[in-house]
Amino acid sequence: FVFNVDESGFQDFCDSHKQYVIVPAESDEEQYYYSVDRSTKRITLIACICLDGSSMMPCIVSHNKTVEQELLHMGYNDSNCLIVYQESGFINAELFAYWADQILFKEIARRREQYNYHGTALLLMDNCTAHLSDLFTDECLYHGIYPFPEPPGSSDQVQALDLGIFGIQKKQRTRTRSNNLSATSDSIR
Repeated sequence: FVFNVDESGFQDFCDSHKQYVIVPAESDEEQYYYSVDRSTKRITLIACICLDGSSMMPCIVSHNKTVEQELLHMGYNDSNCLIVYQESGFINAELFAYWADQILFKEIARRREQYNYHGTALLLMDNCTAHLSDLFTDECLYHGIYPFPEPPGSSDQVQALDLGIFGIQKKQRTRTRSNNLSATSDSIR
């Protein structure tokens, strides 16, 4: 009963990488700059994995109030993800607590019954201020969950989600773009 929760944001201009281009030999410039679309909004993913290799239903924080139909056609629905609205697309304490109430606490209770385990569950997390609200920590205490915030600045070195899944996901995302999807749907996909 060891879990790791974290969030990862996606924004094209923040996740862009250095590009190498071929230029004329007579060019005096040492560096060229390419434009990046800064009008795209941020999408945030809340994910939670367990030490047994399983995962919980993720939460997608979108800047859209409605779920685009193309996402529904691609299979994104209430059975496999929780999509919530926040104007900026960033996570906040209320949305994190909502995800925990709707997904985390219920799933840990289900697993406790399944494995007949009623001891403490350990929840590894970074020091994001949205994670450490009084409401969330009080609910963790009520549900027998011990939130363990890692030392500041260490999550990219110790959290399984940061070390493996999010890094691979961002690298893969920059390689695959879909021109037939809206920017929001492509970011969520």
